[in-house]
Amino acid sequence: MISLGRCRLAAALAFIGAFGAVVLALSTRWGAGLSPDSALYIAAARNLLQGKGLSTSFDPEQFAPMTQYPPLYPALLAGVGHFGVDLVVGARWLNVLLFTLNIAIVGYLTHLAVGSFRLALLAACFMMTAPAVAQVHSMAWSEPLFLAFGLLALGFLVSYLERPRIYALVTASLAVALAFLARYAGAALVAAGLAAILALNTTGWKRRLRDAAIFALVSCLPITVWLIRNFFAAGAPTNRTVSFHPPTAMHLRDAVDAVSSWVLPASVPAPLRSLALLVVVAGSGCVYLIMRQRLVGAPTDWSRRLTKISLLFSNFIACYGLVIFLSVSFFDAYIPMDSRILSPLYPAVLVLGMIAWARFVATKEPGFRVRLTVAVLAAVFFCSQLAGADSWLYFSYRNGIGYAGREWQESQLIKRVRRLDLSVPIFTNAPEVVYLLAERPAHGIPAKVNPQTRLPYEGYRSELVHLLGRLQAERGVLVYFRTVSWRWYLPPEKELEEKLGLHAVAGERDGAIYQASGGQAARVPD
Repeated sequence: MISLGRCRLAAALAFIGAFGAVVLALSTRWGAGLSPDSALYIAAARNLLQGKGLSTSFDPEQFAPMTQYPPLYPALLAGVGHFGVDLVVGARWLNVLLFTLNIAIVGYLTHLAVGSFRLALLAACFMMTAPAVAQVHSMAWSEPLFLAFGLLALGFLVSYLERPRIYALVTASLAVALAFLARYAGAALVAAGLAAILALNTTGWKRRLRDAAIFALVSCLPITVWLIRNFFAAGAPTNRTVSFHPPTAMHLRDAVDAVSSWVLPASVPAPLRSLALLVVVAGSGCVYLIMRQRLVGAPTDWSRRLTKISLLFSNFIACYGLVIFLSVSFFDAYIPMDSRILSPLYPAVLVLGMIAWARFVATKEPGFRVRLTVAVLAAVFFCSQLAGADSWLYFSYRNGIGYAGREWQESQLIKRVRRLDLSVPIFTNAPEVVYLLAERPAHGIPAKVNPQTRLPYEGYRSELVHLLGRLQAERGVLVYFRTVSWRWYLPPEKELEEKLGLHAVAGERDGAIYQASGGQAARVPD
């Protein structure tokens, strides 16, 4: 029978989650934020709905099998679209639902770890006001889905470690499998789960090895099937090539900048945020050492349990960091160390913080002044988070985010592209923009540099010649968006104009439409 305490906890967490969902829904009135990755997810979902498989092509007549991302998020969007819901609208409301769920799960995990009603509610409130969490839930990205299944997996692993039952093991494995199908970073959950089963389980070694084998098989089988599909569809498991390009100082600087925004709002100068982060890390280390000295004597069942759960979450943090490090070093140097990439670490760090606070209070050593100081620091941290999340959500409410923002929605260049004849092929430095906002098929332009390896792209010249031929033979146009400044690996506008012999047929503040000399001219409406 469900106890009154559990009902009270469920009701309180549901209320906090629902409150966060209402705020998120109001702040995304322009729609879920859209980025280049969002466009690929939506394109894959639309192509799947049209019976053309999971293809990331922005031209429905072409098939480009999706291999860069796992299939779960676009497949889920397609499932929503099957009921006639616009995919961008569906992404928004899916995020609202996942925001509610993830807030509640973090609160429940905290209660599962320390058994404190108050700390569970505090953790849920911290999760709700975290800027990094608010950001990923306001965008049409796969991170919220990964967070949901990843947190559920950690929760089932906690249950398994307390009572090694096959039910908890299989449910944890299934949750990891679904997280892996949402993001390739799910490999971190597999590694953390295997380490927990082998090192933290108290059963015999034969049982541990058997359970580890079951966990590995169930959690990795679905993604293995997907990678085999990729190999037969595209000739490679993913669209990444293996080469060595270790993280640079810029990666480290960006990571510190992202994590420091968890301590102080992003509006605070980066050096001050970095200093605050250093103080927090150093202070946490000192508190840990003091607690180690004061927790003398035989450990209790409660302290053993907290240690085991702490090791599980710490192991996930380490495994996730290792997966990102290896990905940047060998597969994709273009991975940014921003709040989006690092957001899955926040809930794990938060739960560890709640465990540390519970241990700190349980020592009965800290006096009133020490406890008051820690409480004040926690309040400052909470208010700082709230200010950062409020700034992000208010900006979203006023302007929208990414391609869903007011600037893009009101683009005069997009309006001109919409009026082009449907027979005119469009080549552009932002095919996802044309696809999402102008609702037209679009083709990218050749890259000068491979962004994943940061090496010159050998096929650049030949593809540039091919592009010129299509522009001339098919009366095509090249649409160049000057507002897309982050694609450093593409040729600049001036270089394209000179090498292809382009002339502008329409110009706006945010870009221009070009045609190539020597071919039939396409009609470009005023």
